[in-house]
Amino acid sequence: MADTNVVGKGEYVYVELQSPSLTELVSGTYTFDPNANYGVEGSPLKPNTFGDAGIGLNYDFVNNSENDYYVGSTSTGSVIVNKSGTTYEISYYFTLDGGKKVEGYYKGTLQFINETGTKKSAQVTNNKRMRMIK
Repeated sequence: MADTNVVGKGEYVYVELQSPSLTELVSGTYTFDPNANYGVEGSPLKPNTFGDAGIGLNYDFVNNSENDYYVGSTSTGSVIVNKSGTTYEISYYFTLDGGKKVEGYYKGTLQFINETGTKKSAQVTNNKRMRMIK
């Protein structure tokens, strides 16, 4: 996961949620879709799903270290989003390739970043909690 705005080492959680709204992340349960081809031009995007997710542990953002794990064809999971005003509560539970289980919780605001002029992604701006289950 390369992000030119992040430096140093640390942990990250990455999930591409497909909201049914084009303007906001809508409350609801988002489930993993192993058949999704998000990022492939012309692929349909199914609302309330995610096709890509991962974590980085002691990840070196400058040198793109290899301490990251992602979902794959055998993965499962869900992300539950509750929005109240500008505050989001996000709980996530998923199994990564190789059987690694991840669960976590975040409560706070999201900052929307315009990536391509038509797509938007959210960046967590407060602390989060993540636990890797072996």
